[in-house]
Amino acid sequence: MLGIGRNLAYKLINEGKIKHFKINNRILIPKIRVIEFIIPEVQDER
Repeated sequence: MLGIGRNLAYKLINEGKIKHFKINNRILIPKIRVIEFIIPEVQDER
């Protein structure tokens, strides 16, 4: 969805820039969190 590589995705997750949650060994990122990362104003309106 972002067009970035796996390493950069993990880096953004570890830095807390993209909110996520874990189920077992899987890291899941809801679509709204990706939108909030791309357009920070969306988070401000919530």
